[in-house]
Amino acid sequence: MPSWWPTGSGSSATWCRDRLPEYLLPAVLVAIDAVPLTANGKVDLARLPDPAATTAAPRRPSTPVQERVAAIWTDLLGVEVGIDDRFFQVGGHSILVLRLVARIQAEFDVAIGVAAVFENPTIAGLSTLIEDAVLADIDALSDDEVRDRLTEEVA
Repeated sequence: MPSWWPTGSGSSATWCRDRLPEYLLPAVLVAIDAVPLTANGKVDLARLPDPAATTAAPRRPSTPVQERVAAIWTDLLGVEVGIDDRFFQVGGHSILVLRLVARIQAEFDVAIGVAAVFENPTIAGLSTLIEDAVLADIDALSDDEVRDRLTEEVA
């Protein structure tokens, strides 16, 4: 390792996250003792470890909001995702961010912006943001408004 490269548990991922834009972050970091080389001195890709073998099973949604956000992601991206997967690392891009924000606003009736996806690029992060926004909307209601809305729901 070069002297400037971080050492210690989890520090490589943090080092990358602090210095690289979201779309350039590696999906998986695999520690190796040495880079395997061919007889010609080039990187021997066949002898590199399989990154898929080093990844843990993704965490599944555990709340109704996480389940609904995960369903939106799966529909937009066409792949199953875990709640800690980062939007841009599983196939998200700028046009899909716009679609994601529109779908979240329609599904949850909350106002979030495109920047929210960049600041909270995981299902877990977006779900927390959505829950906080819904709770803030509820807290802003007067007792009469709560009573009226509950009456509308029952009717």
